[in-house]
Amino acid sequence: PAVKNAVNPATATELAKAVVVPSAKKIVRQIEAKVIGKGMGLESLATRRDGSPHLEFRKRAKELWSALGRRFDYRGLPGKGGQSFNDLAKTALRATILSGNSLNRTRPVSPARQSQRQLPIPLVLQLIDAQRLDASVFEHDGNQVYRGVEMNDDGVRLAYHLMPYHPSDPRGVYGERETQRLTVAQ
Repeated sequence: PAVKNAVNPATATELAKAVVVPSAKKIVRQIEAKVIGKGMGLESLATRRDGSPHLEFRKRAKELWSALGRRFDYRGLPGKGGQSFNDLAKTALRATILSGNSLNRTRPVSPARQSQRQLPIPLVLQLIDAQRLDASVFEHDGNQVYRGVEMNDDGVRLAYHLMPYHPSDPRGVYGERETQRLTVAQ
């Protein structure tokens, strides 16, 4: 940790260019394979009060995980703008490898949207590129903001200050520049 803080990390753009190098691409793929593999699976170990396996609950939990796995991306279904849960995990890991950070949040969905998307629960997952953290904000309500992360005097994270678009997105250059504040709870 001390060495990591002492080194000025390269930007994600520079690291993304490095991934063009075949050996760098291979290293990232190998790390993904070791960490994520074929994906995460759910195995409930629920038991009844007497210690016996709660088979009905285990079966329902497996069905819920299966239904959620392909519908959890806030952008939509795989092949229609979204990714499966396993692909989201790989994307988050890749972002962490390349830029040193990955942000995510769960977002509630309306009952109508839940029904339309056939979501088993009224939540979806959003990955947020860490480059959207607004480094131009230094203070909010008396709290220090460092590279878009708001902290109290004890160093506890309170909120993230995000630009509305990724820095390389043309909408961010010509459009609104208002920073969005997301509390840690969001």
